[in-house]
Amino acid sequence: PHAVPMQTSLNVALKGVPPGYHEINLQFIAEGPLSPRSSAMLPIWIGPPDCLTLELSGTQTQAAARTDDANRPTQQISLQTGKLSIDIISAAAAQGKETVRVSLWHDAEQLEVADGEKGHFSLPLDRIGMGPVRLQAQAELSDGTLVKSLPVWLEVVP
Repeated sequence: PHAVPMQTSLNVALKGVPPGYHEINLQFIAEGPLSPRSSAMLPIWIGPPDCLTLELSGTQTQAAARTDDANRPTQQISLQTGKLSIDIISAAAAQGKETVRVSLWHDAEQLEVADGEKGHFSLPLDRIGMGPVRLQAQAELSDGTLVKSLPVWLEVVP
């Protein structure tokens, strides 16, 4: 007899979650003396696809197999370029909410911030360094809600 892998379905009811990008981290723990564990991260998008956009200028699509969280090719830029041009646009007004400010994040570090629903930034590449960099836009709405964009992976090369 062959072992049949266990199949599990999971229904998640997300209530009161703001629009934008979210990561749900699931941890699976099996019963037994060793209690083996495993985990998975599920990226999800809630709401209209254009509620917050992050656009990079001056990059090239990388030929490598690496993709970002939405299975888009990683963008690549040379450190010698000096600066990266970034535009952030919040469309929260279409949902009846005002955008107080937009900001650019590298992991847990806020890099840039602008008041209002749009921000144009010229980011010095030496500020984020070499290698893979995960950039994400965030909008703060008038009711205090934070909306996050899809993360964008940027490969900074020499």
